[in-house]
Amino acid sequence: WGTPLAPALKAAVDQQRASKITGTKSIILFTDGIPTSCDTTADPNANELSRIVDAAAAGSKDGIRTFVMGVID
Repeated sequence: WGTPLAPALKAAVDQQRASKITGTKSIILFTDGIPTSCDTTADPNANELSRIVDAAAAGSKDGIRTFVMGVID
């Protein structure tokens, strides 16, 4: 339940940054839609789309490409 896109993408960017492998680094983010049901009292803005965009932009500054693919069952 829920689609925690921002924390998942941030974690993927962090892992790519830490990787010692050379060459082009990319992330493929599969999603079924916008983040839902992720906000909590500890993180009331967890569903904001701008956080996903910010995570991708932060990775882009380090040469990490993000590709987003929508999937549906």
